[in-house]
Amino acid sequence: NVLRGQIKLHKRIYSANFLHQFNTQELLAGYDLHNDAYIQLYQLSGEFIMICELKAKSHALPTSRIDEREIKRSADAIKRKEKHIAEDKARAALSHVININEVDLVNELTAEPTLALTEQPPMTMHINLNDLNDIDEQQTHDIQPDLNELLAPVADEQHPQVTTLNDLLEHDDTQLIEEATYEIF
Repeated sequence: NVLRGQIKLHKRIYSANFLHQFNTQELLAGYDLHNDAYIQLYQLSGEFIMICELKAKSHALPTSRIDEREIKRSADAIKRKEKHIAEDKARAALSHVININEVDLVNELTAEPTLALTEQPPMTMHINLNDLNDIDEQQTHDIQPDLNELLAPVADEQHPQVTTLNDLLEHDDTQLIEEATYEIF
C-alpha cells in the first residue's frame, strides 16, 4: 500500500516523484535480492508504473536481502542450539537428586560461629554555631541599614518617582536585573 507518497517494504522505505498519486492503492513491487537501492512498482494488472528509490532503512540491515536472510538464519540456529543445551542440562539434573535434609545437616556442621555486632549509640558532636561566625556583632550592625534610614525621604534628580532610600535601592536592583544578560542551557 502507498501511504503519504511512500512505500514500506521489508523494513525499508522507498519514495519517488509523483508517488503520492497512488496513495491508498495496492501495488505490486519488484525488488532485487542483491541490491536494495530501488524497487519497481507495477499495477495489479502487471503494467509498469515507476521506479522508487530507497529513502530510509535501519542501519542494521545489509544492502543485500540475501545477506539479511543469512544473518537471520544464523541467529535462529543459535537459538535452536541454546534450546538443545537447556534440554540437556534439564535431563542431567533429573539424575542428580539432592536431599535437602542432608544439605542442612552439612551446613550446620560446617558453619562457623558468627560474632554479632552490638548496637552502639551514634557518635555525636556538640557544636555551637555562633563559634563558626567570624564576624562580630558590632560589624553586622554597621552593615545592615536601619529601617528608619530605608524609609527616610530622598531627593534625587535622576529618579523623581523614587521617594525613599528603600525605593532607590529597589529601583537600582530592578535596573541591574533588566540589564543583565541571560543564557539558556
